[in-house]
Amino acid sequence: MEPILEANGVKALAGGTAVVSGVELRLLPGEIVWVGGVSGAGKTTVLRALARLSPWEGELRSQGQRAGDVVPHRWRAWVTLVPFPPVALADRVAPDLKAPWGLRVRREARPPGPDTFRTELDALGLADIGLDRSVGELSQGQLARLALIRALLAGPKVLLLDEPDANLDPDAAGRVCRRVARFAAAGGAAVVAGHGAPWPGVARRYRIRDGQWEAAG
Repeated sequence: MEPILEANGVKALAGGTAVVSGVELRLLPGEIVWVGGVSGAGKTTVLRALARLSPWEGELRSQGQRAGDVVPHRWRAWVTLVPFPPVALADRVAPDLKAPWGLRVRREARPPGPDTFRTELDALGLADIGLDRSVGELSQGQLARLALIRALLAGPKVLLLDEPDANLDPDAAGRVCRRVARFAAAGGAAVVAGHGAPWPGVARRYRIRDGQWEAAG
């Protein structure tokens, strides 16, 4: 099976300096992998490099295509970062969820409708959040789940999730874990960076230590 995302000898850079070296990843459809490391180890920098949002060196491929042969906005539609802390893209919930369809990569596509938005919000424990709710009234945990829904509905091949269960209670964190598992079961794949225990069912674990990417079992 062809990897959906592959990194060979990748260095994630900041300010022209390698923050993390030796990133080796072969991610297949259906897989979720976990990346651990202490705060400041470079997890976010690696995720941003994989999404081509920060400088990198080495070889990156998605679906058999070299990163350099794919225009950046198309790559990011395939390999989508959900950052921490979460970022709102509009002032209210429904426009926020529709925001990806304002980008040129999806200009010809029709966004999902209110029923789909409602189903996803309910599944992630946001049943009390109306589609016309101001995003400024949401907690960080609610905003993080909104950002995850927005990314999922845009149809990526790979999700890069930075601390996706931060600021969530156990029920909400479990809902996020199960929703990402459903995404993977449908043929997607995910790289999850976190501080705590790895999610159940992850295919492989990695850690970043002293600026090096390592297999962790």
